[in-house]
Amino acid sequence: MRDQIQRIIIEALDAQSRLFDRPFSNPLGPETPLLGDKSEIDSMALVVLIVDVEQGIQAEFGRPITLVNERAMASHGSPFRNVASMAQYAAGLLAGAAA
Repeated sequence: MRDQIQRIIIEALDAQSRLFDRPFSNPLGPETPLLGDKSEIDSMALVVLIVDVEQGIQAEFGRPITLVNERAMASHGSPFRNVASMAQYAAGLLAGAAA
């Protein structure tokens, strides 16, 4: 499940880069930063990414999830640090939604 979600995130990032004609300087992958100094996306792009990923997960798995919630905001390490952490966090939410 996590690998599928990672693919959804990377596809959403790639679509953003093509839409705004801003290619990433490095190949997209699990370690691609989404926050901080090394991130190539700004806060608005992160918001759009989160919405795109939520929609992609619903389309792929048939269940809605909300990525931005109290758990994400209270987390010691942001689940939005990079592609892998976002995928892990979303997979946990999706698994909880299935229970």
